[in-house]
Amino acid sequence: MARPRTIDLDRVLDAGERVVIRDGASNLTLDAVAAEAGISKGSVLYDCKSKHALIQAIIERKIATEDKKTEAAVAKLNGQKNAEIRGRIAVAAGWLGEEAEPVALQLCSALAQDEDLQCLVRASVNQALAKVTDTSENPRAALVALLALEGLRSMHLMGFHKWSPAEFTGLLAEIERIAMTQGDSPAPA
Repeated sequence: MARPRTIDLDRVLDAGERVVIRDGASNLTLDAVAAEAGISKGSVLYDCKSKHALIQAIIERKIATEDKKTEAAVAKLNGQKNAEIRGRIAVAAGWLGEEAEPVALQLCSALAQDEDLQCLVRASVNQALAKVTDTSENPRAALVALLALEGLRSMHLMGFHKWSPAEFTGLLAEIERIAMTQGDSPAPA
C-alpha cells in the first residue's frame, strides 16, 4: 500500500518562485527548490520532472491565477457591456500600491529562450484578445484598450516605472474610456 502524498504542488511551486526571485531563472535547480521547500529532490521530481517542467508549472499557475481574478471581476459586472475588458481593468486596479512582481522579471529570461514557454504565454494572450474583441461593442476600441492595459501591466510587473496612485488610477480610467468608445470600428484582423 502506497503512502499518502503529504507534499502538495503549490508548496513546490512556491519554493520554485522564491528560488527564481533569489537566484534567477537561469540558476533554478531542482536541488535548490527541494532545499528551499525543505523536501527531498525526489518529491520535487514527483511533481516536476525537470527544470523546464517546473518553470512551465510556475507560469501555468500564474496564468491560472490571473484568469481566475479576471473571471471573478467579469462576473461581478453581471453582463454589463464590455464586461471582459472592464473586468481586466478592475483586476489591474488591484495592483495599485503593489510592488513589481520580481518573479515576472526573472521568468522573462526563461521565456525569451524557450519556444514551448512562449507558446504557453502566446495561447493565453490569444485567448484574452479573442475574449475581449468578441464580447465588446466596439472590438477595435477594446483591442486598443487591452493593448494599453497590457503595456501598463508589463511596465508595472517589470518595475520599469512607478506611478503615483492618482496617475495609476487616471491611466486606468483613460483605458476604460477608450474601451467604452462607441462607434462602428471594424473588428481587428
